[in-house]
Amino acid sequence: MPREEVWIGPYPYKFSGRTLEPAGWTREIEALRETIGARYGGDYNSVLLNQYVNERDSVSWHSDDEPEMDSKHPIASVSLGASRLFRVRQIGSREARSYVLTSGSLFVMPAGFQQNYEHCVPKSKMACGSRVNLTFRRMNRLFGE
Repeated sequence: MPREEVWIGPYPYKFSGRTLEPAGWTREIEALRETIGARYGGDYNSVLLNQYVNERDSVSWHSDDEPEMDSKHPIASVSLGASRLFRVRQIGSREARSYVLTSGSLFVMPAGFQQNYEHCVPKSKMACGSRVNLTFRRMNRLFGE
C-alpha cells in the first residue's frame, strides 16, 4: 500500500480486499467534520485519513463507491501538508482534469460523483514532503453483516 491509512467510523470499513478497524474520533477531527457539515452540507459519520509520506506515495484511479457508502451524500476531502496533484476523469475516459491541492484545500465531491467519475493522486516526479488527506463520508450499515 503506497500510503498509510487510519479509519474513523461507526464500524470496520471493507474495501480493496481488506478491512480497516475504526479508531476513535479526536476533538480536532470531530470539530473539522462539524464545520464542513455546517458550511457545505452533509451529515458525515466517518473519515478516512491517508498519509502520503513523500512523492512516491500515491493512490491509483478509483471511485469511492463501495455499497455501504451513501451515494446520495457528498464526500469532503481536506488536504494538509505538502501540495499534491489530484486528478479527476469521467469513468471510461482517458482525459482528466488536474488540480493542485495545497494545505488547507477542501475538495467536495457532490452526491452521485462517485458513480460518474474516478480520481487519483499520482506519484510525483518532484520531491515533496508529507501530505495528510481526510475524506469525510456518510456510511450506511449493510443489511446481513
